[in-house]
Amino acid sequence: MPYIPTAAELAGALAELLDGLQSELPSSSVHRARVGANIARILQRELTTVPAPSTADPTWEDLVEAVRGELAVVKPGYDAWEGA
Repeated sequence: MPYIPTAAELAGALAELLDGLQSELPSSSVHRARVGANIARILQRELTTVPAPSTADPTWEDLVEAVRGELAVVKPGYDAWEGA
């Protein structure tokens, strides 16, 4: 059976491809390639985060997990903070 990559894996591969092409592109196109790679990484993070549970009365833990999910997308690394 052939290997079929997930959408998140495809987005990650696209980001790597665009990063690798930047050195071969004319200077007028490097910025667009960088933006495209960043968009692909955002899509990859969006596709790999777990959606927040939808309950009528969310608990504190539900809120914390929802915020961590958002942080994983918009500020990778901040979702692991365990501060006071």
